[in-house]
Amino acid sequence: MKRLLVLVATAATLAAPLRAPAAEAAPPADPTQPATTARVGGSPADKAFREAMNKSGADFRAARTACRAQPKAERSACMKTARANYNTARDEATEAHNAARAEANAAHAAALEEKKQAKKAGEAKP
Repeated sequence: MKRLLVLVATAATLAAPLRAPAAEAAPPADPTQPATTARVGGSPADKAFREAMNKSGADFRAARTACRAQPKAERSACMKTARANYNTARDEATEAHNAARAEANAAHAAALEEKKQAKKAGEAKP
């Protein structure tokens, strides 16, 4: 009987499709951009953080290109403004991410404490 169960479990494991996240990644829409693989794991806060960081970088690159097209006398002020906006956006994204992580950590700690108290209460009963 034990051998049959092992055989069935092995067959079920081999029959299950293997997940290949890298194979699911599509080529980039813009061929000039590097190909990237799909991101696996992470919280919604992590995803929002990555998107905000990527957006701030893209906005800065666009602003830098626009600044370079301006007359030489205006470039320095334009670049300072672009850099300030870039740093502000990254700081805001980091603060939001840190707050979300702190909230998630607090919820996790509360759940662990509740589980610990429930276990303690269960052991106290004869």
